[in-house]
Amino acid sequence: MLTYRTNLLLSEQDHQMLVQVANKKGATMGEVIRAALKKVYKLSKQSTSLSATLTKIDKIARKVKTKDINYQELISYGRRF
Repeated sequence: MLTYRTNLLLSEQDHQMLVQVANKKGATMGEVIRAALKKVYKLSKQSTSLSATLTKIDKIARKVKTKDINYQELISYGRRF
């Protein structure tokens, strides 16, 4: 549902281009503008989900205690395989 109205000032060249694109696609100028906004600026659910996941991983990683880890022992153990 469309709930907001916005006025947009365009140069003559931009307006002609918008009219041509709308005619070619069989869409209104508003539909072309809305599609362009979504394509260029809207974050996908996947990227939002990825961001949230990375934030959770960072919070968990900050709680991990690494002070008393013997890294040389871990490296030696890992080389056996």
